[in-house]
Amino acid sequence: MIVRNVLSKSEVSAVNRAFDYVIDSGSVSTGSRHAGDSKSLQGTGARWAMNTNLLELPDPHGKVVRDLMVHPQIVHRLNHVCGIGWRLDLGLSSTTQ
Repeated sequence: MIVRNVLSKSEVSAVNRAFDYVIDSGSVSTGSRHAGDSKSLQGTGARWAMNTNLLELPDPHGKVVRDLMVHPQIVHRLNHVCGIGWRLDLGLSSTTQ
């Protein structure tokens, strides 16, 4: 979901720095180990942060991610998409109700 003008330029920069921190930490994988020999399932080389809970990154990076989870515009949209009462399970890997 892309929603324009929710974050300020400084918030976007802070989130980008947090993602750069994760990428630079070496915990990002570009592999498609579950694709086997299938070219179709290999996709386009998406990157995944393995064994990284974004909420527990050292500050200031973790704080940036936690601040997103209480941002009024983001919470409003998560309420709409996931239903009121949603919660995070397993860090930022899934939402459940």
